[in-house]
Amino acid sequence: MEKEQSFTIKIYFIEPINSISLLIDALINLEYEVYIIGFENRNKLLKIIQHEKRSILFFCIKGKREITEWYNYINKVKKLENPNIQLGAYVYDEIEDDEKNKFLTYNIPVIKFSTVKNKTMDVLNKIFLIYKTKNRRSFIRVRTFGTAEAYFVFKSKGEPIICKIIDISAYAFSIEIDPVYSNLFEVNSYIENITIVLQGVRVKVTAKVLGFNSENRNIYILKFCSARVQDNKSVYVDTLQSDIKIKIHSYIKRCLNHQITEKLRPIKED
Repeated sequence: MEKEQSFTIKIYFIEPINSISLLIDALINLEYEVYIIGFENRNKLLKIIQHEKRSILFFCIKGKREITEWYNYINKVKKLENPNIQLGAYVYDEIEDDEKNKFLTYNIPVIKFSTVKNKTMDVLNKIFLIYKTKNRRSFIRVRTFGTAEAYFVFKSKGEPIICKIIDISAYAFSIEIDPVYSNLFEVNSYIENITIVLQGVRVKVTAKVLGFNSENRNIYILKFCSARVQDNKSVYVDTLQSDIKIKIHSYIKRCLNHQITEKLRPIKED
């Protein structure tokens, strides 16, 4: 994969309400690394983010009775003494001004649920402005889980060559191949008729062979692209059709949730 241009800004949503899923999907489609955390794991999360270079933590307040509990949680976050953790709150529409102002004294932006639902793009722009999220990795790259395979059809081979996909982003993916097929994966060549299967979702793609892993020459890196016919020749461009990219992002979202679940599982609360 491409060299990371910057460290990852990790964004966590604790027990988001349904309408916030629109915001989460939009952030992932814009290549932000977003995780959904169950309410029961909120304290475990603190042990992960206390050492992270940059993280943003959002929580939802669905009623007045929850406010005190979230004040207590904010104090736990502050005790971590990590200045690179930022907080944000999504709140019920009828929240009183004095309660809302208390969060502002903690420098915690407050956004009402109705604003997220009706003005999603405005909320996105507010996030970019308030949290200054420009310095981030240029793409999400995740380790695959479950079924993640690539099927290659070559004219010289009768049956498709099946390779395990090791990791994937919206721009490229890594596969492990049998060395006997290495001659079919020539660097800088384009391969059409690839079917990738991501937990039951099948996607037809074209890809360019970028090279192989310096530590393991059986692991090849391929970049997604699109092919079109021009003057009776195939022309390749470094873009993906939007419907294909949406399916890949959907799988990346599931991978992110799987990763954080596995990371939280062994942590014991104090």
